Amino acid sequence: MQKLQEYGQRLAWYEAKLQNASRRLQLLEVGDWTPTELAFQELRKEIGEMESFVGHLRSSLNGSDTTVEVVHRELFVTFCRPTNYILPFVNVRGKSLIDRRWNCPLIYLLRRTQKARMCELLDAPQRRGEPKEDYLQNMSVTVSALESYDKNQVVAMRRELATLKQRLEDCQKGKPLVGRQPPIGTCTHQGIWRLSKPSVVQLNWRGASYKAGAWGKESSLRAWRKKRYWVAPLNLDGRRLDSVRLYRSYQDLLLSRSPTDQLIPGFGQGAGLVLYNGSFYYNCYNARDLCRLDLESGAVDRRAVPDATFSNRFSYAGTSWQGLDLAADESGLWVLYTTERSEGDIVIGRLGPGSLALERTWQTSQYKPAATNTFMVCGVMYATRAVSTRREEIFYAYDTRTGRERRLSLPLEKVTDVVQSLSYNPGDHKFYMYSDGYLLRYNVLFRP
Repeated sequence: MQKLQEYGQRLAWYEAKLQNASRRLQLLEVGDWTPTELAFQELRKEIGEMESFVGHLRSSLNGSDTTVEVVHRELFVTFCRPTNYILPFVNVRGKSLIDRRWNCPLIYLLRRTQKARMCELLDAPQRRGEPKEDYLQNMSVTVSALESYDKNQVVAMRRELATLKQRLEDCQKGKPLVGRQPPIGTCTHQGIWRLSKPSVVQLNWRGASYKAGAWGKESSLRAWRKKRYWVAPLNLDGRRLDSVRLYRSYQDLLLSRSPTDQLIPGFGQGAGLVLYNGSFYYNCYNARDLCRLDLESGAVDRRAVPDATFSNRFSYAGTSWQGLDLAADESGLWVLYTTERSEGDIVIGRLGPGSLALERTWQTSQYKPAATNTFMVCGVMYATRAVSTRREEIFYAYDTRTGRERRLSLPLEKVTDVVQSLSYNPGDHKFYMYSDGYLLRYNVLFRP
């Protein structure tokens, strides 16, 4: 009798420990308890003690004590409890790892095809009258599975994080970040990296019939000068430049507000003009001369470019009457042209400060009629060509600082077939394109 009382006391103590373990498993299921390796070891130790005691108790009482039945019911309710609501067990990437019908971690941890089998294993002893310690063994298996699952999840997540970190490092090495762009007016970069998608500003102010022309923003690195925007559609013949419309700001351009029309004395020719430090530079009509119109005084200066071809000789592909193409960048003003001696290959000429005279020239190997346009960035001439009706490609570069040329492939999207003019502005790192009468703008990103 005394031994039975002792067994009863020990059984009540283990029953309380079992209930405590059950509560911890429930906390694990709902996510209120994050298990550690030490917690798993402690839980397994308690279950091992209960396994040993129930086995010993069964051999002594031969399974007739009603308290053993209580232990059985607690185990079954803990591990295979039907529920009408979902309790999140573990949340990974926003997905609950719990079955919608059975709030049972053991069932989920094993594959879906094993669900019915595992519940059957837990319920079988009750139906067949098998030993109750089988439930404790199942409980031990469950904890082991949970512990293994927890470790495997941590390992998998660590591997995924390591992979993402490596991909980020590779991306940073091969592709510079947008936020690391050089300051305006400097050339502390390794050339153009890529271009943004085009922003269609609007149709030119004369209408869709005026397909040839140019537009842009005044190029100047002087901080005190307020930069104006200008639009210059050519006549319907795609050759003669009669006037240019100016706007005080980009907002004025968008709203067509307070424009100023500037007549071009003696006319200009082609779409290779640029507004630089308060003056328009353009190809004088039907001549190899450069013209400069001072917008303040209205005075016009002109000077011939030695040996330059004109009258539509060696113009760009798809665009006529661009014998002299003006370009501005961080280092000054340039003129791009050809000569008979160069056999149509592009010659780069740098103009002296405040002068129309050529300070120095460079001979390239790029045939001008094979390119659709050219522009200058930090002393490097880039050339474009058509790839399709909706895509151009920057394919050639010549560095005047080193005398070296190279081939490249930088895509440039467009909205119409023909690009009549393309210019770079060093004051805002943008491209300005005139394409079949439409005004487009691009952001330029550089490689540090």
